[in-house]
Amino acid sequence: MNTASVTLQPVDLGNYYRVLKLRVAPDQVNFLGNDGSIHPNAWALAESAYAPGFAPYAILQGEEIVGLIVWGPYHPGYAFSAPPVPGSWILDHLMIDIAHQGKGLGPAAVTAALPLIFAYPDCRRLVLSYDPGNTRAGALYGRLGFVPCGTDHEGAPMMELLRP
Repeated sequence: MNTASVTLQPVDLGNYYRVLKLRVAPDQVNFLGNDGSIHPNAWALAESAYAPGFAPYAILQGEEIVGLIVWGPYHPGYAFSAPPVPGSWILDHLMIDIAHQGKGLGPAAVTAALPLIFAYPDCRRLVLSYDPGNTRAGALYGRLGFVPCGTDHEGAPMMELLRP
């Protein structure tokens, strides 16, 4: 039974450095959307600073920052100069620090984020993609109610969850 409890806090000047210090296992770096040359959370925070509507949140267990979750309007292929898909948002980034993995914090963070995401009046659908080598991610999202909906611009599996 998953009893993990987390809270979400917007990333800001007071906590961004602690978010940047979080780490994943070396074999997980490429799961987070870059080639490993840039720290995955730095990548996500930079993207959030420039992609309109993206919201980065620190994941806390108690007072400790244990991860990062980011969502925003869905732009297929990350073509931010084009309008987003009406009614669709993307869960763009989810990571839990290596020292805190395996405790149910990832599913707890997504569960905590869903009401915030679906509170956007124009959000009717949440999509995500994940590295095909990250079978744990696909299983996790499936347990949370996401269903397959094709592939993204790089051929990675995509899943969606409709507003309840």
